[in-house]
Amino acid sequence: MTSFKKKTEEKEIKYQKDFYANILDNTHDGVWVTNKDDVIIYVNAGMEIIAGVSKDLIKGKNVLNDFPEETIEEFSSFYLKAKQTLSKIQYEANVTTPAKRKTVQDGWLVPIVNGNKFDGMICSVQDITKPNELEKSLKLTQFSLDNAADAVFWIGKDAKFEYVNFAASNMLGYSREELTTMYTHDVNPNHPLEAWLEHWNEVKAKKSFTFESTLKAKDGKIIPVDITVNHIVFDNKEYNCAFTRDITKRKQAEEQVKSIARFPSENPNPVLRISSENTILYKNAAVNKLLKEEGLSKSEKDIFKILPDNLTTLINQALESKQEFYMVEVKVGNKVFAYNIIPIADQKYVNLYGRDITVRKNAEEALQRAHDELELHVKERTLELQEKNIALKVLLKQREEDKSDLEQNILSNIKSLIQPYISKLMRNNSNVEDVAYLNIIESNLEDI
Repeated sequence: MTSFKKKTEEKEIKYQKDFYANILDNTHDGVWVTNKDDVIIYVNAGMEIIAGVSKDLIKGKNVLNDFPEETIEEFSSFYLKAKQTLSKIQYEANVTTPAKRKTVQDGWLVPIVNGNKFDGMICSVQDITKPNELEKSLKLTQFSLDNAADAVFWIGKDAKFEYVNFAASNMLGYSREELTTMYTHDVNPNHPLEAWLEHWNEVKAKKSFTFESTLKAKDGKIIPVDITVNHIVFDNKEYNCAFTRDITKRKQAEEQVKSIARFPSENPNPVLRISSENTILYKNAAVNKLLKEEGLSKSEKDIFKILPDNLTTLINQALESKQEFYMVEVKVGNKVFAYNIIPIADQKYVNLYGRDITVRKNAEEALQRAHDELELHVKERTLELQEKNIALKVLLKQREEDKSDLEQNILSNIKSLIQPYISKLMRNNSNVEDVAYLNIIESNLEDI
């Protein structure tokens, strides 16, 4: 590189440096720059004004150590996040300036990256102390509206959505941007375009009221809702502000309550409510059916014929003691019913829940009969076995006696038939060895 070219480039670099420094020094916003060790190496004129001290008193300070503790505590989290992520972030923080002035500052923190490593930070600063409280209040209002649990729709006179919050988007499955291009009749099948003007005039006249309706989500799902509408004029423009609540769970609960309430009337068994004065307060269709089957009228007198005989006593006992009575049986024609008597003491009535147990009673009786027959059969069989056992014992005893007699006869015959010949052989035989064997035989016969 020639000396001339090198000087030209250095001149160009200095020009660029002076040019950008001039721009930064003449901007109203403050700007400061740190090196990789978080030490401030550059401060512009705007920052001098915001800080209230000369730039020489700012340069050389470590942004994480050399400022008031409360400032470092609030600001450092933003600085460290930008430093660690190597991404620019926007901040807003309460800052005590070197001149001890309490301020609210916001701006951007932009990391200087060299070879994928942190090499410093550029920070822009605006002093927003004066308008901050109002802005905070507006932001809080906007945040509250955006994040309200209920869906919020601001609707213009033409039925177009001017504003919707996150809950409205989540409820209907459309993005907020999509909804603000749509009209009420796009999501409310109960309010076609032709009916909108009438609805608008009603809201305008009444100012505010609540009604139930349904909304159609993007996936076609119909959602029951409570809608509270409010007529509002803002900046010379009229709006219908609708606060909308999904009441799907409430509707399901109501249906469940209705279903439970239908239970007594749909029960195929008798259900009655009787007061402490023995007045029939309620009877279901099953009671009427049973009365008809038995040829009885629907009068209280006939109704009590299908209930336990001592019912009055049981009702009084149940209400006084708050004790429940279960399985109180009563025979009605060919049927048997069991009643559970449940006292509602504070209301001075009892609920009777009947159950047809005819099949069970018939089964119990059949089982009892089978049990009795089995018991009788067992007794008869036991007696028969006992008799056979006695006979067997007699036979065994006789057999033992016969065996003993037989043994005696055999022994007697052996001695009478063999003994004489042994004695004769012993007298006529002079052979010593033969005589010895004969003695052994004779001894063994004696042992037998």
